[in-house]
Amino acid sequence: MHRQIGILDRGELVPQETRGFNEDTGETFALRSKEEAPDYRYMPDPNLPPLLLTPVRSLALVTSINSLATW
Repeated sequence: MHRQIGILDRGELVPQETRGFNEDTGETFALRSKEEAPDYRYMPDPNLPPLLLTPVRSLALVTSINSLATW
């Protein structure tokens, strides 16, 4: 996210690309560019039912995820 903010602060466009992660340096790197929007299409999986969350369940999930960030 910091990389993208820096790009936007310089007045540049964030490239559409697939990025990898280097565990040794903690940095991401470009793997391939995505030249056209169809590269971003998502196909629904017919074997997965819709996920319906109540506001209470959604809050519980957000709270549990936030607690993981403090580890």
